[in-house]
Amino acid sequence: MTSEDKLTTYSLDTSSTSAHFGQVVWANLGSSPFWPAVIFTEENQEWNRHKGKSSYAHVFFFGETAERSWIQKTLVLPFIGTVKFSQQRNGWLRKIKKKNTRRTKINIER
Repeated sequence: MTSEDKLTTYSLDTSSTSAHFGQVVWANLGSSPFWPAVIFTEENQEWNRHKGKSSYAHVFFFGETAERSWIQKTLVLPFIGTVKFSQQRNGWLRKIKKKNTRRTKINIER
């Protein structure tokens, strides 16, 4: 079993350098599905910021339009391919459902 096989859930850890400028990730914004993105910031700046108790990562989404946003670190997952992402998503959904029973639908493209 490789270290990648052991990875089933993940969120960016702001206490370490596990996320870095240029890292490809899956990011979720609002009701949109998770989408491939890249950690995006000036090289001389911190890659995250805090607003209240939440930490955010600055990401640039891949696609036809140039979109970027500050995304809560809990909504950013490593880009490890679609099969691993599917496993990761299922674990993430179970955690979210336990934490927030009021949230009835999470829009994630399957």
